[in-house]
Amino acid sequence: PKVNGTYDARLAAGEFAKLLKNPSVPSGTIRLAGSVQYDTHDKRPLLLGVLMQGELSSNALAVNTPSFRDEIRDVRANFRLANGNFEAQNLHAVLLGGTLNGNARIADLTGRVRGQVRAALTGVSLAAVKNVMTSASMRNADVTGQVNGDVDATWEGSMQNLVARANANLNAALGAASAKTNGTKPVPLSGVVHATYQGRNGEITLAQSYVRTRRTSIDLNGTVSERSALQVRVNSSDLSEVDTLAAVFRGPQQQSSGPLGLRGTATFDGTITGSPQNLQVAGLLTANNLLVKGRSWRVLRTNVSLSPSQASLRNGTLQSTNTGRVNFDIRAGLRNWSYTADNPIQVKLVATQMQIGDLERIIGKQYPVSGVLSADVNVRGSQANPVGQGSVNLAQAKVSGETVQSASVRFNGDGNTVNATVQMRMPAGTAQGQLKYLPKTEGYDARFQAHGIRLNQLNAVQAKNMD
Repeated sequence: PKVNGTYDARLAAGEFAKLLKNPSVPSGTIRLAGSVQYDTHDKRPLLLGVLMQGELSSNALAVNTPSFRDEIRDVRANFRLANGNFEAQNLHAVLLGGTLNGNARIADLTGRVRGQVRAALTGVSLAAVKNVMTSASMRNADVTGQVNGDVDATWEGSMQNLVARANANLNAALGAASAKTNGTKPVPLSGVVHATYQGRNGEITLAQSYVRTRRTSIDLNGTVSERSALQVRVNSSDLSEVDTLAAVFRGPQQQSSGPLGLRGTATFDGTITGSPQNLQVAGLLTANNLLVKGRSWRVLRTNVSLSPSQASLRNGTLQSTNTGRVNFDIRAGLRNWSYTADNPIQVKLVATQMQIGDLERIIGKQYPVSGVLSADVNVRGSQANPVGQGSVNLAQAKVSGETVQSASVRFNGDGNTVNATVQMRMPAGTAQGQLKYLPKTEGYDARFQAHGIRLNQLNAVQAKNMD
């Protein structure tokens, strides 16, 4: 038979979603119009005997997935099927405030299929992207700007052999939506991505890719796959920018605590390895002239290691702007990136000439104690069952307004109980005590003894000019 004809069809795309049992298939009406010819005089396969050409169009297609909800509008393309080859020219669509234009070709449909797609995306609005995303972490974001990109994808045989090369650049500004009320301006940022995707092994290679603000840059080079090997370098000449950006992704409870007040410079040189389900992050973090919540530190230097099952800060050094110094080695077990009091820990810490106020800033608590502290702590086990020992010495101190010439604490833990002894020397006399602490129940038994205290040497007595 020979066939010559024309067609004009309207298809309900949502019906395909039901047939394929795939809710991610867009819904809407698609129009197909054109001509068709069919001739099998030489007994060629069906596809080789068909000549079809026409135009595809749709006013709007609705996409509804767990991570993306929006409309793709003004969809159109010219297509042609001839001699077993399919071509789509002048592909066009409007989405996310931008436009998509491209061409596609699939050759040898009856044999070794070879395909190629070239497309360019221009003027995509980041504000539109944020509005259609369902991610809770982006709800507090105030983002503006545009993304432009292009992709060139080829495959042979099946889509498992897909090789795609993509380039993208962005110019944007990012800040916290709540920051508008206090006059904090969004941080301008730009970025470039050069990526290659290999479908055979699911590998993405990044080359000379980066994201930058005025004073902070993140450079990415390497591969992301089941065996990732990605080099990451972060450099910031002003951590106040990092503080502003971090506020974007903090939850409501963290928002109420206010910004960290970060200042200073920092670098991180590291790698990301492993599979997406078991990523391993390792590198060296260095910060200079660091300011956190009003407290200054001259140097912070530590090797960082993160994975779903463990976090560690090794060979760490923290120096205050005075003479204080802390050397630390901390490891903590995690479960799916989460920490609980039953997770295993190992803490080695040596502190010298540290001001109590500096340490209070670190742990986020304040006590009626001031002075110079030295400590040597070695603890393992877990927060609920600590095993180990340590000592803490305090000099040139004041406790609740009373002068303390020296104080020392010696403690050890056997996993169930922490036992400690306290020695204190004041101008008014000496005191000592014993403490038994139960980590699981947070219960304690404390005994304190002070004999022969000279009352006229107590600051509280002198302050009231009592005789």
